[in-house]
Amino acid sequence: MKILAVTGYKPMEINIFKEDDPRITYIKAAIVKRIVPLIEEGLEWILLSGQMGVEIWTAEIVLDLQEDYDIKLGIFPPFENQETRWPESLQEKYQALVATADFYKPIYQGDYKGSFQFKAKNMWLADKSDACLILMDEEYP
Repeated sequence: MKILAVTGYKPMEINIFKEDDPRITYIKAAIVKRIVPLIEEGLEWILLSGQMGVEIWTAEIVLDLQEDYDIKLGIFPPFENQETRWPESLQEKYQALVATADFYKPIYQGDYKGSFQFKAKNMWLADKSDACLILMDEEYP
């Protein structure tokens, strides 16, 4: 496996409303536990759409792991400016991640036009990756 797509909950879907919530540490640890063995087995790219929550946390993890591993990060949002309705602190974090990612390209040019963009993004990520890691919590199905 060379390319892994990662997705999961947005923070509000698992009742996380602050960036310093201690549960984020455990979520990040779970992600690291799953992706490091894959990197050690030859994983080259992690792809995500850059949405709040699991995807942003995964991007942060990948950038940290790049100090020790040869892993690349690709961010493919469904449309440009997806972060414009997010809290300002998350917008800044997203923009910093986009600036440091190994590759960034929105699936659709321009702003949000319809839910079809999310479906197309999901199909694109599934088509371009060898596998998908989806973080789910049984307490919040």
